[in-house]
Amino acid sequence: MDTAITQQPVASEALPYHRLARYWAPGRRLRPLWGVLLGAALYLGFGLVVIVGAVILEQLGFPQLSAAIGSEAIDATNPLTYAAPFIMIALLLPAILLGFWVVGCRPIGLLSSVAGHLRWGWLARLTAGAVAIWAVTIAFSLLVDALTRRTPAEPTGSWWLVIVVLLTTPFQAAAEEYVFRGALGQLIGAWLKHPAWAILLPIPLFTIGHQYNWIGLVDVSLFALAAGWLTWRTGGLEAAVVMHVVNNTLLGLLIVPGLINPNLIEASYTDLLFGLLPVAGFTAWVEWNWRRQHGLTRLRAASDDSQLVGNLG
Repeated sequence: MDTAITQQPVASEALPYHRLARYWAPGRRLRPLWGVLLGAALYLGFGLVVIVGAVILEQLGFPQLSAAIGSEAIDATNPLTYAAPFIMIALLLPAILLGFWVVGCRPIGLLSSVAGHLRWGWLARLTAGAVAIWAVTIAFSLLVDALTRRTPAEPTGSWWLVIVVLLTTPFQAAAEEYVFRGALGQLIGAWLKHPAWAILLPIPLFTIGHQYNWIGLVDVSLFALAAGWLTWRTGGLEAAVVMHVVNNTLLGLLIVPGLINPNLIEASYTDLLFGLLPVAGFTAWVEWNWRRQHGLTRLRAASDDSQLVGNLG
């Protein structure tokens, strides 16, 4: 195998986020595919290690962690059993990053944005607005629940769960964005030019991982649609990651006092409304901010990349 560095630019045109595979020549169309496949294999390996570790902990007297890992139900009565499935999902993040890096999708930061890295200032700016939008919406939804006398969940009685939610949920949510809007979006964009394909095709794969009735699945699908559009519109995953992290983290924190039931699968039209309101508000917030951010771009020009690619063939 020839690993010499070739003296050639990796792209000759400005590219949007979903088309960044063109920077990974030669074999640029196939590299995201190999990255996804290797990432899946690595994830299975990481998962096996975690399951073996869970079984060992069970023998030492800890709760049934291995059962919690594979369960569709969320056990919020114990922080360890709650964390187990979230840790499993979070393992997707190192798996997909390592998979892409190994097959030559470098700089690996192009999986984060057209800038070649996470744009932390942009991410921080969006986070403040997202927290405010979700906080107001959740407060209003709880008021509606109280007025309609909906049956709340039982409090978990464990404030350790707050720490577990704050430590695990951001990685779980970010991992899903890197896989569905990042890796799969760029895999599709390597073959299909129009952004609609990269936005729409991953949605069914994202949706089927959620155990809800049809109303809940519509909510999840529209959430994924917004995340995909924001990724294309802003040239990176920051907005989608912020939306996912803030949504999941705040909802996770409401489990502790029993304000929501984490295992509720029969979503109502009211749930759909309060699920879509913050997503729509956040999308508008991102668009407003994007128009004011003159230093950001959603395209990566060939002149922006001084990297040389390795000839792996």
